[in-house]
Amino acid sequence: MHARSPLCRPRRPLCSGRGATVHAAPCDRRNAVGRPAKHPVQEFNGVRYYLKPEGYFKAHHRVGGEYLHRAVWKHAHGPIPDGFDVHHKDGNKADCGLDNLELQSKLEHGRMHGLERDKAELRALLEAARPLAAAANRALAGSEAAADRSRRGMLSRPMERLTCVQCRRPYEVRAGSVRRGFCGQACQQAARRASGVDNEGRVCEQCLVRFIVNKHSAKRFCGRRCAGIASRQRHRLQP
Repeated sequence: MHARSPLCRPRRPLCSGRGATVHAAPCDRRNAVGRPAKHPVQEFNGVRYYLKPEGYFKAHHRVGGEYLHRAVWKHAHGPIPDGFDVHHKDGNKADCGLDNLELQSKLEHGRMHGLERDKAELRALLEAARPLAAAANRALAGSEAAADRSRRGMLSRPMERLTCVQCRRPYEVRAGSVRRGFCGQACQQAARRASGVDNEGRVCEQCLVRFIVNKHSAKRFCGRRCAGIASRQRHRLQP
């Protein structure tokens, strides 16, 4: 004997309507020719319906490919009106008993299952995110602890008195700090400009003489004289 699927209810009447009660044949795992079936089978009105991976019982395409819950509803109540679907009340798609079925508009039915899918996707996303969030929190806690230890270690170092190589003024710094010999950023930038490491050659737009200037400067003329001449010419050409 093959084990019966817990989703099938072979002894329960599938429908009761029009003065008659129809029972499904016992659920087995044999197909129409007696070979082992891949999925549980229910027989209704002489048609075999197979349990599909999505949870519905469905007939073979050679006999119309109809779903069992739709066949049960039509047997009891007649054709399904346009714009309506047959809904499983308890959410079990394999439970096709008539008292578990109801008619809903396609809009309402789609909205209901859409919310269910959204909730399921959200639950799956949260389940996948939990271990990642826990790992991130552990890493963050570890980095914060390391930063705190480094900060406490820096504050525990003694102060040293040094002399700025640019302005020659004394300044104090923690022992082991890297300040490159300058008391501040202004002196460091002034020393870089004085070193000429960022200098480049340009051609004056007025006298066409080549001059040297810092590459970060917007200077276009070699001096004030050329800049004044260019400014007067520009004003003279204006209407």
